[in-house]
Amino acid sequence: MGTVAIPSNPVPEFCAACGFPLRGPRCEACGVHRTAPGRRTGLTPDSEPQPPDAELEAWRARDPIRFVGHCIASEVGTTVPTTSAQEGIGWIFSLQATTLFVSFDPGAERTSIDVPLTRVIERQRVPLLRAALELCDQLLPARLCLRDDLLVLRRTAHLPTLTASALRLALRTTAAAAERVATLLVSWFDVRPTFSDEQRANLSWALVGRSRPLKSFSIPPPGRSLPPPFAPQGTPQVLPPPPPLSGRLAAAEALWAAPRAPEPAPGASARPVHRETPHREPASREPASREAASRDADELPDILSPFFVVTSSTSTPLPGLAAPPSTITPPPVPTPPTYVRRATPLPVPPSSPSDLRALYGGMGGTLGGLPGESRASEVPAPLVERGSTRRPGIGEVSSPPVSVPFSMRPPAASSEGEPDARRERPASDRFCQILRDAQAHATTVSIQDKPGVMLILIRSTVFRAILEHGDTLPHTVAHLYRATAAVTRDLAQAENAGRRVNPAAIAEPALYAMERLVSARGQVPDEKPLQIEPLTSATHAREHLSRFLREIEAAPSDPALRHFLALGALSELLVRAKLPAKTDQRLREIVAYAHRDGVKGATIDLMMTALNRIVSQ
Repeated sequence: MGTVAIPSNPVPEFCAACGFPLRGPRCEACGVHRTAPGRRTGLTPDSEPQPPDAELEAWRARDPIRFVGHCIASEVGTTVPTTSAQEGIGWIFSLQATTLFVSFDPGAERTSIDVPLTRVIERQRVPLLRAALELCDQLLPARLCLRDDLLVLRRTAHLPTLTASALRLALRTTAAAAERVATLLVSWFDVRPTFSDEQRANLSWALVGRSRPLKSFSIPPPGRSLPPPFAPQGTPQVLPPPPPLSGRLAAAEALWAAPRAPEPAPGASARPVHRETPHREPASREPASREAASRDADELPDILSPFFVVTSSTSTPLPGLAAPPSTITPPPVPTPPTYVRRATPLPVPPSSPSDLRALYGGMGGTLGGLPGESRASEVPAPLVERGSTRRPGIGEVSSPPVSVPFSMRPPAASSEGEPDARRERPASDRFCQILRDAQAHATTVSIQDKPGVMLILIRSTVFRAILEHGDTLPHTVAHLYRATAAVTRDLAQAENAGRRVNPAAIAEPALYAMERLVSARGQVPDEKPLQIEPLTSATHAREHLSRFLREIEAAPSDPALRHFLALGALSELLVRAKLPAKTDQRLREIVAYAHRDGVKGATIDLMMTALNRIVSQ
């Protein structure tokens, strides 16, 4: 009688990764080595039960519907009937006190697991979505998505790549993750339950909503900002060593530092450098009768003319006086009409409250004194010829002081006599800064409490971008205008649409478009030329501005926000309305001064007074 060898380890072993029984050095299901750390012996792991024969048979037979149904039945403990889902076949069941909506798309061979978490309140929509983004900032198979006001945890997978154990594990881990996320959101925010008692008794796919993919803006990635690591000939490129830390300047100081004169060579006598200003013929004056005949009867009047009293005296430069040294913001020196500098038809904006009062001499009795000034002095200021048809932009002013934020600084004019330090900052960066400021202001405005303020904030961003960067970034501005078409329509239409539709559904796509443009640094494909709907009449313009002013008054008492909105109202008026020459010039001077002076009470009062004057006329 022969002896029978007794195995040294009669207790069965299971794979630590998938729970499949081990019959060799590696797992037959997933390929993990049997000596991997964490291998459990003795009993089948609770987290990875052995698949029943029905699941394995359906998996081998490639019957996906029966395969998913058997896996769900093994987890729930009972057979779950199939239903008609939006994507194909669906199953609705509860697992670990969590309701799961599982669907299978036969055409794409994709299975989806949707778990409703909470109902989002409108006033907490933005902070809750930010928290959802933070929770999704990991390499997880499931992601949070929003369907109307329902927050859903969604997980998708290609079914042919799943085994029975992997699918059952996905069901359990998704239910556990949904329970953890729902607990966090309930503790952080004032959320509502997903379903009522009546809805929970009759669950259907209509309660979970329809998944809608986001639109793609087809924005190409930004170009390379660094040179290639190797030269075309194959020789390595040698970069010069960086300057010492003591010689580096901050970004703002390097941009706005005053230009330094070149040092003369040793032994050479320093001679003053004289620059000749190019000569330009004055614009021809049209007869008063022709100008009066060309003005439309329904056009906006020169409402700001009484405030801008200008004397007819002219100042002539005295011979023998040396030119003042170059500074960051040169004082407003009157220039004779025959010696207008190239590309600078506007006078230099004032750099102090007293200079502003001197330029706008007639405003002292109406607006009151500016801060730090007791009495206004009447000083003549140069103006553009009345017969000129050219509308100067806000970019044709000198550079603002260093204390003004970048987003409130207009692009300075290029001149041979004064090197423009602002040209070192690209127009795309200034454009993106406007969008960043708008996104920062949007966090302080509640869509639920003040939907109109959010809409005019987006309008202000769009029309400021058109006025300031319509010539330098035409494709980017056109893309922004078309992406925010639902907000930039007429305010009366936007108010009616806001009553019928949730304002968040109108504002969120516009904010998302701004975020995409900032990520792409303003680089977009070529767009069609921009076509803006004009303000057809003076009555239409006054009604539009009156609605704009009502929303500004209802905005939070934040000076930076009110400054941004007032600039947007003036920018939209300059872009959409056909204004008389004097009114157009005065408004552009106010916009230029608002950019230069920054967020100050006197600047905001000046812009609001100008808007109220237009509405009251």
